[in-house]
Amino acid sequence: MVKNGQQDVMVNITYTANDQATHIVYTDQDGHQVKTDMITGKTAQTVDVHSDVPTGWKIVDGQVPATVHFTGDQTPDMTITVDHRHHIIDGQGELPTGLAPSAFTKTVTRTINVRQPDGTVKTTKQTATFNRIADVDEVTQQVTFSDWQLTSNGWVAFTTPAIDHYTPSQAMVEAVDDAASLTRDVTVDIAYTANRGTVEIKYVDKDGNEIGYQMITSHVGDTVKVTPQFPTNWVPMDPATVPTAVRIKEENGQIIIVVIRHAVNDPAQTKTVTRTIRVTTPDGQTTTTSQVAKISRYGDLDLVTGQIAWNPWTTARWDAFKPATIVGYTPSQAELPVVTVDGETADQTVAITYAAVAMPTPTQPANDVPAADHAVDQGAADNGDYQPAGQGTATNAAHQAATATTHHLTATTSAPVAVAAKQTPAAQSAAPAATNRQRLPQTGNGHDASTLAGLASLLGLFGLAGKRRKRD
Repeated sequence: MVKNGQQDVMVNITYTANDQATHIVYTDQDGHQVKTDMITGKTAQTVDVHSDVPTGWKIVDGQVPATVHFTGDQTPDMTITVDHRHHIIDGQGELPTGLAPSAFTKTVTRTINVRQPDGTVKTTKQTATFNRIADVDEVTQQVTFSDWQLTSNGWVAFTTPAIDHYTPSQAMVEAVDDAASLTRDVTVDIAYTANRGTVEIKYVDKDGNEIGYQMITSHVGDTVKVTPQFPTNWVPMDPATVPTAVRIKEENGQIIIVVIRHAVNDPAQTKTVTRTIRVTTPDGQTTTTSQVAKISRYGDLDLVTGQIAWNPWTTARWDAFKPATIVGYTPSQAELPVVTVDGETADQTVAITYAAVAMPTPTQPANDVPAADHAVDQGAADNGDYQPAGQGTATNAAHQAATATTHHLTATTSAPVAVAAKQTPAAQSAAPAATNRQRLPQTGNGHDASTLAGLASLLGLFGLAGKRRKRD
């Protein structure tokens, strides 16, 4: 309150500037706040701005002012749009953690192996070099690589060397300069295959005329076993000229000449030639003996013409044959000789029969018995055969009777008789005694050996009686 008498008072009033503040706000393109810096000052004061863009970011829209002037009114915040800062690296210099220089370059190799016909391998290597760069996000530290860039000519075209008589599995390997195709190492293997070749075997006759041929086909360089294919019914003139194997040396043009001739076979013929011997004995029985000789001959059959050139027949033989001896009979053939049988000999049939031996017929005495006795006795005296009684008289009488019987019998017609086996000379000497025991052929006379023996004995007795009368 002012009082009376109070002197004037001077009051000085002063103003103090208020504190002022504003913000610089950094946001990304999506509006997300990245960083905020506050700027302070006084009203009417101009303040230098000290605000840095966030690390790893860069301003996209707007800029950070150098100063801010505070007017006293509220100073609005300043928004600055920022984005990630990136930088490019090429593998040189300092690299982000985890990255090596090899991440920025690479070499892709194409290996071409050419296997030669002799088995050796020739190798050619082709390389293609690539580089790339990387983008590093300074906020996230994420590294993004660019595409690979070819820095050389890539893989150039490759032509496989030519080798006579051989064909490569791949004549050319194409060039590759497309980075997209050069992503990995590649190996190409090339091999040679021998070309197909032929060998012709010509089969000709001795005059050079071609009769047939045979083609052998395989790869050049191969050795092929040959199975000869001779024309039908032909054979080689010289088997040594027939190849057992051929080597294919070239594609075409190889010819081998083999001289051939007509094939011949060795036909054979056999035949039997028989001598049939039929022996009919006096009793009417017939015995057949077959002598078989087997002969053969061989020939050369020309299998082309069909003609056969025959060699001579071999020879064999029929052995000698003697029919059995039958006492009192004579065979029509005493012996069949040995015969050599050849191709001209024909079958033969021989018939052998027996004929009775001629026997003398007894004659009647001209005088009576005493005269006969006298004749006998006289004959004995004339022959010096007289012996006193009791000294061989019976033997002489029997001998004389047998002799008389032999001289006075004649042959008769044949009739069945018993057959004796073939006789040895010793057996034949004893035959007369056996004959006396055999029945003579039936002639109607009714004589037999026993009758003749009795007659001889009777005559002997008469002779002995006469001799006794003379001695008396």
